[in-house]
Order: sequence, then C-alpha cells, then structure tokens
Amino acid sequence: MRSGPPPKDAAWPWLLFLLWILGTPVLGVLWFSYGFALVGGQAADRRLSELCGNGMMIVGIGVPVLGLLLALLSGRRAAAIVFGVALLAVAALLAWPMLLK
Repeated sequence: MRSGPPPKDAAWPWLLFLLWILGTPVLGVLWFSYGFALVGGQAADRRLSELCGNGMMIVGIGVPVLGLLLALLSGRRAAAIVFGVALLAVAALLAWPMLLK
C-alpha cells in the first residue's frame, strides 16, 4: 500500500464524468425548449436551439472518448473502465437503428 498524499489530478475523471452525465441532458432540454414549436409555429430561438443540439452531441459523444484516452494515458484503471463502458453504451445506442434494418 502506498503512503503519501493522493495525486493532484485525482478529480479530473469524476469531473469529466459529471460533465457528461449532467451536461448532455441539460443541453438536450435547452435544445428542445428553444426549438419546440406547436403545429408549424416558429421556434423560440432557432440559432440557440441548434447550438444546444450541437453541443449536446459533442458532449455526449466526445467526453467518453476524451475520458477514455486520458484515463489510458494516465494509467487510471477505474476511470478507463467507467469511460470504456460509457463509450460502449454510446456506440450501442448509435448502432441500434442500423441493427434493426
């Protein structure tokens, strides 16, 4: 067992995970709320809706990839497992429509 203080960068995997798990749904709600229109009406703010939608896709797909790469480079096994499972889940969700054809 090691003695001494924990590494200074010990919080980054959990901060990235929180960004992914909280940021993606928040951006999705903003995307829906600014882009929603009833029966052919105008969206509240189309540009902001598109920005939130693009941000949701970038955060939802990009953070697990970035987290896995950083975890592998820094040698953090637990973080690599968490981000690897998250990346497999994202890949499965993206591949699901293709498997149904």
